[in-house]
Amino acid sequence: MRIWGVLLAGIIFVGMTVGAVGVAAVAPNLAVVPSVPSALSSEQAVSVRRGQLRDEVSLFGEGLQLRDPAGGVLVSGRGLVSYALSFDGIRWTIRDKASGRLVAVSLGRTLEGSGQMLRIDLRPQRSSFRLIGRLKGRGELIALVPFEQYVAGVIGSELPKDWPLEVFKAQAVAARSFALARMRSASAQALEKKRGWFFEGTTTDQMFDDDRSHERAVQAARETAGVTMVEHGEVVSTHYHSDCGGQTDEPATVWGGGPRFGAARDVGCPLNPRAKWRLVRSFQEIQAALQHKQILPTRFQLASLQVTSRSAAGRALSVAVVDAVSGRSFSVTGERLREALGFSTLKSTLFEVKRSAADPTGVEFTGRGFGHGSGLCQWGARSLALSGKGYREILNHYYPRLQITER
Repeated sequence: MRIWGVLLAGIIFVGMTVGAVGVAAVAPNLAVVPSVPSALSSEQAVSVRRGQLRDEVSLFGEGLQLRDPAGGVLVSGRGLVSYALSFDGIRWTIRDKASGRLVAVSLGRTLEGSGQMLRIDLRPQRSSFRLIGRLKGRGELIALVPFEQYVAGVIGSELPKDWPLEVFKAQAVAARSFALARMRSASAQALEKKRGWFFEGTTTDQMFDDDRSHERAVQAARETAGVTMVEHGEVVSTHYHSDCGGQTDEPATVWGGGPRFGAARDVGCPLNPRAKWRLVRSFQEIQAALQHKQILPTRFQLASLQVTSRSAAGRALSVAVVDAVSGRSFSVTGERLREALGFSTLKSTLFEVKRSAADPTGVEFTGRGFGHGSGLCQWGARSLALSGKGYREILNHYYPRLQITER
């Protein structure tokens, strides 16, 4: 990676333009704040990875502006324009899409841009953006989103549009607190500098889709702006999930560490039409999944699988897997088993497991709930809201050890 230090130290660009390319004001809200305070203004931006780019990036928009890593303006288009961008490992080349004429060249792997009616590789882009080229493989598209717009995009992705507004408000506070706690972390800030973004737009961090930021989500973010969950004055990373199956667990119970929320009982989760589920998998499939994640050694032949410890809510904390040849037993956490099989496949660790009657070479999981089971339960929150509870009461129910505060 030494080449990047040399290249970026002497960034130059060739401003060969079609139409209007030249001096223009740098658009606001483009830089992630390097030192994140306990609360962000609604206009400060966060960086969210939206996915990979094509080998040749198609860029369309009105009033499009592109800048190099030093903030120098490469393109400042008037009206609707369309460009084709490519990265060769050293530089970005920008061409007019219709004519193929060279517009600009920028040394370095990063470009930033803004505009209206944006489409990048045919995908709508509602915020400013960053493009990161890669030496090997496809580049990355990063959304640079004003903070409260990010919160609205998260809760719009997490909840059905017709759910009560109070659920959206509770989810907004949880999502905001999770984001702020993460951004305040020194390790997360170091990771952002290394890879170029703070958040994945998936369940790895928080689901995010700007296009799903509908009116109710925007209203919930706006009406709870600045409200967070804290402990001893510090904002807390407030986890949440879809369906707790009847009772939540502390983060330490699920992952072996983390903040102390307190636990909550729920009677509303059975209202989820998919509250109960069943999964059948062969020993071979389970073994291959665990070996792919390097949880089991390659010379292992799975013979049995049994839950050996459970949480107070009944979640499988540890699962013993036994080798058919040696008889040796390995212990796997319930969440690691979910990760290996797929979080949407093995929906929760609130399961029973037995030898499958349909497939003697496999096992049958029968379970309840969806998600890790810590913090706010979305289906339970819906039930509480339908019974007349406000978002603060909902938050107090799921995070009884934390306090609600406003900046």
